[in-house]
Formats: sequence, C-alpha cells, structure tokens
Amino acid sequence: MDRRGYLLFGAAAMCAGLTSGFREFEPSGPIGRTRDASGLLSIADLGNRERPYFDDDPVTASETGDDSMAFDSDGGFTMVSADHDGEGGLSITASETGSSDPVTVVEGASDTGLQGMAMTAATYTVDVAADGDWSLTLAQPRSPAGEIREPPARAVGTGDAIVGPLDTTNGALVSAEHDGDGPFSVTLFLEAGTGVFDPETLFETVGEFEESARTSVAGVAWAAVRTAGSWTLSFDVP
Repeated sequence: MDRRGYLLFGAAAMCAGLTSGFREFEPSGPIGRTRDASGLLSIADLGNRERPYFDDDPVTASETGDDSMAFDSDGGFTMVSADHDGEGGLSITASETGSSDPVTVVEGASDTGLQGMAMTAATYTVDVAADGDWSLTLAQPRSPAGEIREPPARAVGTGDAIVGPLDTTNGALVSAEHDGDGPFSVTLFLEAGTGVFDPETLFETVGEFEESARTSVAGVAWAAVRTAGSWTLSFDVP
C-alpha cells in the first residue's frame, strides 16, 4: 500500500522513544544512538537501510507551522520520529478517519521526539502544531527474519530510545534499571497487529528503579523507553 502523506491544512500535536540489546547506546540529544552492531537494533539507526526502518514505504513530511497529513496505516507498531526548530513546543495528535477522539502522540516537545504507538489498519489524520520548522517520519516495521533477535538480550542507554526487533513468542522476563530523578517507562509493542490492540507498559515510575516483570506480549516486539536518565534493560528466557 502506498502510504505517502498528503499535506492538508490544519493544526494540532507531537512525539518521543527507545534503544538496543547486547550493546550500549550513546546519546545524541534526547534519542539514544548505537555504539556497536551486536544485539538488539536501535530503530533510530535504521533510516539509511534499503528498507528504512524495515518499512517498504515510510512517510516523511517537512513543513513550517501548523499543518496536517494523511497516513494510511497497515496496522501494528508505528514509529513516530519528529524534529522541531522553534521557540515553543511541538505537539502531534493522530485520529482515525471518522473518529472524534484524537490520540495525543506527543505534547509540548521542545526539539526532537521518538515514540512508538499502536495503530489499526485505517487512514489517520496526523495534526502537527508548531511555531517553527518541523519534520516528521512515520514508519511501520516489518522485520526480516534474519534481523529478529531472541532472549537473552540486553540494552543500555541514556534518554529516549526504541529497540528491537525481539521475538517474545515464548515469553520473556524483562528486568529494568533506571538511574535518574525523573519519569521512567518501558512499553512493549507487537510489530504486527490484526486489529485494535494495546501495547503493554511494563514499568512506569519516577526516580531510581530496579525491578523485573514478565511480558504477556507474544510475537515480534519493539521496546520503547521514555526517560532523561540512564537505564538498562535485560530480556531473558522466563
């Protein structure tokens, strides 16, 4: 399906994200970057692949100020990456055609955002509210079999990141450590969805943290970390 965005006219909202396994990430701004090529992949590093972000047709738009775009979703995990050059905050919302209940993807982001969200197979209107130049990329990965990792795997990073793809078909025990004073969350998304589904938020807290949880997400998954602090994620066989 051709999912190129069609610029409309309008106003509204924005985004942020996670990192890798058996590898460490070096931050560049608020989004973690990879230091080596082993383990889980950082989705932020996949933009230059032959299939960028493991998507045959990612959508990218660049504009100034408030605007909107249409996005034809194939359903499943969706990477939202945005950059903003303005004095005020950037916000992004997405609403399914015919729905009067938009979902806030990011609200008040200052410059750069990387976030994961779950989408059904439908056409969405994505509204951007900004006071400066911005760029936005939407991608729905469909990972090649040779790129899918299995537990055990480990990810270390600072700041927001999205890492994967990880096969959790047989379950996984996820351990998290957070070194920071601010909010910290880890959400697991199924790569492919057949309808409406909810991602699983494994951890959501504030301050220093060390805990483990079993995931109920079964299939190829991506993990999204939201924080300004340093963190470690370990995925082990349950």
